[in-house]
Amino acid sequence: MPVRNASLLIRSMRFMLEKWPRLVAEYKPAFGSVFEQYLGDQYTHWGYCDLDMVIGNLPLFLEHKELATQDIVSYSFGDMDALYLRGQWTVHRNRRDVSTIWKACPHLGDELQKELLMKVAWVRRMESRGVKNYPKRFQSAEGCYSHRATQLPNIRIKMAHKQFVGLSVPSDDVIFAVNGAVWQCPKSAQVQVSELLKYSTQPCSADLPGVQEPLGELLPLEVTPDGGCGKWMPYEYRMCALNLPEPPERERDTIGFNTYLQGGKFYAQRFRATLPVLDNGCKQGAFFHMQVHTRTHPSLSLAPSLTRLVCPLASTGVEEDLGLRHARRRSARARLHARPIADLLRHDRGHLIARPRSEGPSWRRITHIHHKQQQTPLHACAR
Repeated sequence: MPVRNASLLIRSMRFMLEKWPRLVAEYKPAFGSVFEQYLGDQYTHWGYCDLDMVIGNLPLFLEHKELATQDIVSYSFGDMDALYLRGQWTVHRNRRDVSTIWKACPHLGDELQKELLMKVAWVRRMESRGVKNYPKRFQSAEGCYSHRATQLPNIRIKMAHKQFVGLSVPSDDVIFAVNGAVWQCPKSAQVQVSELLKYSTQPCSADLPGVQEPLGELLPLEVTPDGGCGKWMPYEYRMCALNLPEPPERERDTIGFNTYLQGGKFYAQRFRATLPVLDNGCKQGAFFHMQVHTRTHPSLSLAPSLTRLVCPLASTGVEEDLGLRHARRRSARARLHARPIADLLRHDRGHLIARPRSEGPSWRRITHIHHKQQQTPLHACAR
């Protein structure tokens, strides 16, 4: 790119990020390239997540097999008919052809400058009219990027049912964050925090066996853009499974389906959850995504007697203490400042570690942090 055009692009991007910092989420698919100098050859994977999340006992849900056999792994909340990569959690193999898929999307690749100039023009037009709240021009990674990823020859993708999500207010479920674990309980359930605490100390292993047992063979899926999923994205990027089977009602707490892309075709496979579902219906998930209720979700609770929620942060090897006073003020926003997952997790001699860096804090401002000087075990495991 000519220097003159590069300067214009940089000015436009700086302008937009100052006006609307959330725009950085549009460029998440490019993180493997943006942070390439840090990833190098020493990391096997990188990934992205959202800010409006409460992370649970994540190493309990990560599976060595899925990381070893798949090129991209994404965690959904059970809407398995929607065949797109979730912005809440998508992990990529650190391989150049995978890390550069984003270039096939015009708004991230060849037409990035055009897209930015359109964004800038729209903001200035609204500001000139004195409009403060107006719809932003945002291209979700769940659209073009997901579609282009599935077009890569011989790519292997898994979309696994492992997260919880807040879809409605009021909700039929209540979310508890207890001792580093995230629980979803029926609103009508009698919940004893001490019981949640007991099961929140599930042991995890550096072997990452996971918490899902595959059942049966892969079932071919019929895919169409007319299936009713992903209506927020352009029609040409929608991929909906028409014939995804449903487990019997009595088994839905323990039996589910994950979807796979292999050899250019989509498949579904049943699994059995190996984590216990409590008698009152409470069950544990990898994380909770607040979705559209980031500011007002009423069902997020921290156990009153457990005032310390430890959230693993980025490459500086730090932890953030969310005391109850901070939780009341900030829990609905869940300010988990994320870097690629490769900057958070690393395998070293059979252990998962959070790797500190000497370059300073994460690329986003971090507050209320306690620095670790040495490499330390990832504290999401049972303590």
